[in-house]
Amino acid sequence: MESAILTSKYPALELKNVEKRFDSFVALQGLSFSVPQGAFVAIVGPSGCGKSTLLRLIAGLEATTDGEIWLDSEDVTEASAGERGLAMVFQSYALYPHKTVRENMAFSLKIAKRPKAEIESRVAEAARALQLEALLDRLPKQLSGGQRQRVAIGRAIVRKPKVFLFDEPLSNLDAALRAETRVELAELHQRLAATMIYVTHDQVEAMTLADQIIILNAGEIQQMGTPKELYSEPKNAFVAGFIGSPKMNFVSGAIRDATFESADLSISGLGQFASGASTLGVRPESLMLAEKDKGIGQIEVSIVEYLGDESVIHGRLGDGTPIILREKGSVEFNTGDRVSIDIESIDALHFFSPESGERIVPSPKSPSRG
Repeated sequence: MESAILTSKYPALELKNVEKRFDSFVALQGLSFSVPQGAFVAIVGPSGCGKSTLLRLIAGLEATTDGEIWLDSEDVTEASAGERGLAMVFQSYALYPHKTVRENMAFSLKIAKRPKAEIESRVAEAARALQLEALLDRLPKQLSGGQRQRVAIGRAIVRKPKVFLFDEPLSNLDAALRAETRVELAELHQRLAATMIYVTHDQVEAMTLADQIIILNAGEIQQMGTPKELYSEPKNAFVAGFIGSPKMNFVSGAIRDATFESADLSISGLGQFASGASTLGVRPESLMLAEKDKGIGQIEVSIVEYLGDESVIHGRLGDGTPIILREKGSVEFNTGDRVSIDIESIDALHFFSPESGERIVPSPKSPSRG
């Protein structure tokens, strides 16, 4: 997969200042990005942010209001869906109920009047890749949800498209099957070295599957980067709060004399940050319990979720600000208990502008003097 990305002369997909308006409503605004050949790119964001609209523009199912869409160095902005050489997999599977798995997978090739031997070869190849060989003569009603989704993917594979487009393909599956199918998708991507664009509302899917993630909000790209970049170096508070589960804690306060102060927290050693009003961002996994009256402050416990290998503690600061932290193993607290908390490292802290929400980038630390 990696070599396909590095040696490609042209991006598999490129959008240039793409906009989509429905009358006076701006659904997408000024979107520009490129996808390398063989990459797996996830598009995530809250409901109504424009994810599915973007996918439909790429597929040619909707016309752009402005901007250009390029596939393999060719401008396809005005091309129809059928002319773009793409394959789309929907969350609803969209299988023909009266046709067998084999017939569903072969259908588009028969419509294209491909030779019978070629159709049989492509179906067999896709069935092997998706472990569907034993199911080829079954009807969709005889399959589980995960098997139906694999058939829908197989129907796309046989077309050998330039790019695969997935529109929330796992949303109809239960949690266990979703996790299992997610692994199968990742393995399939590695085997095919294919370019995949994957729309999902589930940031866990995006983080585990994608090489690159595009985070949309209100029709605009908030950030595009690797899962690690989005987690460790979020561009703004929206990205920081969207990536991670449980989501990042945010506390309003101010930095003065290298110390962050809020109603109930005090964190010193912040010489790399300028003084002024600031919003602290710290992930639950970067907080920990501390000895009584030690650490950075206290919270009042609201509820504790025991998840087997860890406990998720929900609490509040004195001003009502919610705080979540994760603790290994089992802990026992009652509602209303006051517990001290601390941070694992200063490097785990993020600070954001209260006005713009943009992340405040720290100045380089001064070298220590011996």
